Amino acid sequence: MNSSRPLSTVRTLWIIGKLALQRQINIWRSIRLGRKKKAAPNLGLNTRANEGKVLRSGTPTKSRRGWIFSAFILLVMGFNGLNIASMGLVKLSARARHITEPSKISVSPYTEAQLLQTEQELQRIKQLSDPVERKKYADMWNQYLDQLLLHEIRRSDLAEEEQSQELKRMQDVFAKTGAAGFTGSRGREFRTSSETWPRDGEAQAVYSRLLSLIALLWFPAILFTSLGTNNKDLGQVEWSFEWLYTFPASARVLFASKFFSYSMVTPLLWMFCLPFLVLSFVAGGHGWMAIPFGLIAAVWFSILVGAAGTFSEVALRKFLSLGQLKNFQALFTVLGMVFYILALATNFSELLDDFLIRVAGSFPVLLTWNPLSLPLLLAAPSASGSRISSSLLGMTGLGVAAGVTALWGSAWITRDGLVRAGGPYQGSRQIPTRASRNPWLRGIAAHEMILLARDRNLLVQVLILPLLLPAYYLLTSSGLVTAVGTSLRNAAMMAFAVGAYSFLNSAMQILAREDKTLWYLLCFPQSLSSMLFKKATVWAAVGLFYGGALLLLVARFSHHLKGSAGVDVVLALYGIVLYAFIASGIGILATNVLETTPRGRFRTDMVYLYMILAAMYANTIYAPSLWTKLAQLVLSTLLAVALWQKVKDACPYLLDPTQRPPRTLSLADGMIAVLAFFVAQSLIALLLHWTSAASWSAQITIAYILAGVLIGSVTLFILWRQDVPNLWINLGFSQPDSRTPQFSTGKSVLHGAVWGLVAALGAFAYLHALSLFPEWQKWKQDSELSSYFTHADKPVWILVLAVVAAPLFEEFLFRGLVFQGLRRSTGPVLAVLSSAALFALVHPPISVIPVFGLGIVAAISFQRTGLLWSPIATHAVYNACILLFNKL
Repeated sequence: MNSSRPLSTVRTLWIIGKLALQRQINIWRSIRLGRKKKAAPNLGLNTRANEGKVLRSGTPTKSRRGWIFSAFILLVMGFNGLNIASMGLVKLSARARHITEPSKISVSPYTEAQLLQTEQELQRIKQLSDPVERKKYADMWNQYLDQLLLHEIRRSDLAEEEQSQELKRMQDVFAKTGAAGFTGSRGREFRTSSETWPRDGEAQAVYSRLLSLIALLWFPAILFTSLGTNNKDLGQVEWSFEWLYTFPASARVLFASKFFSYSMVTPLLWMFCLPFLVLSFVAGGHGWMAIPFGLIAAVWFSILVGAAGTFSEVALRKFLSLGQLKNFQALFTVLGMVFYILALATNFSELLDDFLIRVAGSFPVLLTWNPLSLPLLLAAPSASGSRISSSLLGMTGLGVAAGVTALWGSAWITRDGLVRAGGPYQGSRQIPTRASRNPWLRGIAAHEMILLARDRNLLVQVLILPLLLPAYYLLTSSGLVTAVGTSLRNAAMMAFAVGAYSFLNSAMQILAREDKTLWYLLCFPQSLSSMLFKKATVWAAVGLFYGGALLLLVARFSHHLKGSAGVDVVLALYGIVLYAFIASGIGILATNVLETTPRGRFRTDMVYLYMILAAMYANTIYAPSLWTKLAQLVLSTLLAVALWQKVKDACPYLLDPTQRPPRTLSLADGMIAVLAFFVAQSLIALLLHWTSAASWSAQITIAYILAGVLIGSVTLFILWRQDVPNLWINLGFSQPDSRTPQFSTGKSVLHGAVWGLVAALGAFAYLHALSLFPEWQKWKQDSELSSYFTHADKPVWILVLAVVAAPLFEEFLFRGLVFQGLRRSTGPVLAVLSSAALFALVHPPISVIPVFGLGIVAAISFQRTGLLWSPIATHAVYNACILLFNKL
């Protein structure tokens, strides 16, 4: 800024406000599905190695199409905010109406109508003269009544033990008073309408006060979130406002720009509070005018938030040291999350709603006229003209007063300068009285804990906010407390959820937090991947501590805990440790350390991938089959190994601005191909079932072949396009040295056939052992009844599937991709065992042992010959022998 002439107020607000808005837009645009790559500039190095390749750019350009995905996310969040607010307002209306009729049981309108019809039919049955017929129809309608009430109860969040008690209570009420003992509730309806706001005097007053209390919860949630989580400057040495202070503009104008930023660039206000305000006017019967009225109310909220946020930030920066600022920012982060959870829980939690109703009942009428409730006074359907005038006058006066106070107050406290002392060295350095000794905490673990100790905001995000997750669900679900306290399996699921959720801000960010310290880590006499692995181990221990502590608390304070779910507890604790490495692996691969902005450094969409994977693992805890649990363990473990295999490949190139790691065949390629194959097979089989008149065995075989051809072709095309070196050699389609091959194609096929006979002999011994024990023999018979081969109507389809299609496609997936990917990082022995275990998991439990043996010999034949035709022959001979044995 070279001009010494002061800028106009409008121009200054426009420039700085546009910068703040653009910053928020950039944050939203960082939530994208991928990172756009551009070709490296031509530096005159016309090397043949770089021809036709897309190299890494040191400063990746922002995708111009990124706003499409960001706009989609904004629309989804806005719709979610409307949905949540609508359900909450309707439910609160039902609770307020219930005050006038406390003895009646609240049910849905449909249930109320059916209860009235049931009562009429029972009265009509009593007039029948035939006692047998009267008893017959009475039993039928009583049975219907029980089913109706039970269906109504199951729509609530009650536990199983509480459901039987509630059913008995509802039956007694119906027996005494009939349908008159029930009242229709709008609490389960979705749509907010002009009928939502109660018209009864007492219920209307309580409802108005409830909305005022919710508004009082939203204000600190928005304010503290703006000062805590969303304020990157408050706890930092640098303050971007110091740069703005050099503008040729007055201090009040600059503070007005800060006021604008706090007011308008607040996502929480526009995503959740605005729908609440708009739908409040809809409930008040204002129709389409509810939209402009709600916007005016939201702007009113933003003015108060902007005034409080601007003055608070300037005062904290002026009078507190850097260490105190970090403490306050951490406090604001916790308070913002607590109030946000409370405000959000009012839409779901019956316990919180009952508390608010009790408070609203004793809420003084004068307190309804607080600044935050003034817009809601306009929304009430019975608002008089004087009330509307008073509210508008109060909003205008308080808005002007809040803005003027914030601007003049900020200018007054900075009359002697913006800051007391610049730079990071505020305060005095002290010499410790004695050297601290922590033999149990040193090295990488000590580095991570020191980082937390210095960054209080990060500390609360990592160690405190994860504890708010179970608190929220326990608050919003009345039956969850009983479910966790009475079932060890539910407690194990909650423990895993807490541990896995804690990794979002800890293990997943281990590379994103390494900004200027990454060069420091590279100077150590250790590989960067090993140091990152140790960091992940630290957070695995923290997550394990959280999960174990939760289980101990449940076991200590629950007197009704039952269930022998020891396997589920072990599964949950192992899953916590495992997902620390999965989260860290995903986070490292999703981080671009060359990105200048911290928020743009991490691909936020990878968070959703991690949450999907964690949800799949959590669902396994409830799987009834031990086999399913074991399969999930193996798959998740191999996924972690595959991710860290890629991490090891990427670490040497993290700070290279032009080159990426050389593309090699990895375990991740095999895992993705295996998953895609079975998903495609299921979808094609379902499509054939709907559209084809072919036999069942033909549909299964055709679906298997089409899925194999499709996934195999796509996988080969992708690997070829990515220039994987020695692709055909690694996959086993050609020999490393064609001049002097150790095994020719014919010899490798013969070698594989011999190994197939060995595996078949082991399978025959296994089947003979099953026939020696009655229990195992029954297990074998039950498995045969549900087998594909039993239901196949044409032997030709069995032959094609078992001897041709399965050996070809499964060996390509499990030996050509999975085994080769495992061998790169684990060695041949562990690669043989792991690939065989994964191969066995996709087969029925009764065939696990012989199929595991088949996987071992197939991998050995592939290891010795180097050609994929050998394990294909092994697999084909094995399946042919099994088919022949079953026919004998």
